Amino acid sequence: MTSRSESLWKRIGEESLWGRRGVIKVNPLWLPVAVLLYQKSSEGWRGSAVSSLQVFLTAIFWLSASILANNLGDCRDDRSSGKPRWICDLPVSAGAAIVALLIGGGLAVLLLANSPPAAIWVYVGATALGLAYSLKPIRLKAKGPWGIFIYSLACTCAYAVLPWAWLRGGRAALLVLSPAVLLDKWVNLHFHQVGDYEADRAHGVQTLAVRLGVARARIWLKIAAAVASLWLALALVYSVSYLPKLIGYVCLGGSAVVLAATVLAAFARPSLSSMSIFARELPAYYLALTFIVFRLLPLLLFYMLALQEKSLWPVFGVSLTLVLLETWNLWRPVNS
Repeated sequence: MTSRSESLWKRIGEESLWGRRGVIKVNPLWLPVAVLLYQKSSEGWRGSAVSSLQVFLTAIFWLSASILANNLGDCRDDRSSGKPRWICDLPVSAGAAIVALLIGGGLAVLLLANSPPAAIWVYVGATALGLAYSLKPIRLKAKGPWGIFIYSLACTCAYAVLPWAWLRGGRAALLVLSPAVLLDKWVNLHFHQVGDYEADRAHGVQTLAVRLGVARARIWLKIAAAVASLWLALALVYSVSYLPKLIGYVCLGGSAVVLAATVLAAFARPSLSSMSIFARELPAYYLALTFIVFRLLPLLLFYMLALQEKSLWPVFGVSLTLVLLETWNLWRPVNS
């Protein structure tokens, strides 16, 4: 009994905490939070650090509930594909109760923090969209492009609209950053559907990739990555505009150098693509841009903010920890 309990806790940690499908998936949240904090600088940062961490905690509850709901919806298919998930080893009622508790946890943070009503409604909407993507009778995951769009929209609500509503940001931030999150998440989901094509087709799951066929799905994945990259470049320029001019120019110049070096390396040594499924399926320029915009840039923004307001150092510390954890996960061998 003890060994089974220890094994379960280890799997929970690997799958839901520090693994590839754990808390690191919340990292797209950091760019909207950082930009919105810069917008609040004219009003002062009183309470901003606490609010930012509360937004983060709410997003973690939403993310965990959404992933576990998806696992519950995929239990049968995942087992037959050799991808067991810890929540599928529990009775269905227990799994559903855990998802409900996580959803309630996010709602409790919103209510206890006295967040704006708009933030509560955004959280409810993101939760409804996430469940509609995964669970029957709706299960939009099996309805072609609707699945990718709805879950991308759910992530956009959780990672861009929720902090915007909570921190009371300006319209420009919402109009620039929300599409960046949505398009980036679309590419991410499309990529995974291409990778899961054989398993989904075998189980009759009509994802977009299955409906298109794997060859056409790969073509549309590259088109989606190109569109997302253009918007990420726009989000980069917009976000850097909040930095002091000299630092902003250095940031843009450095980003251009990293982007060019990544693309040249991909052309010069195409054999490197065999090292990573990401590099095999996604353009090098997209991989560089998404890492710069959603991982490195928020760290720079938080660091500059923390130099001005010491209470923001914990926000920088949490974001740095998760970006490092994600980087570690990218380099370690895939075992699930």
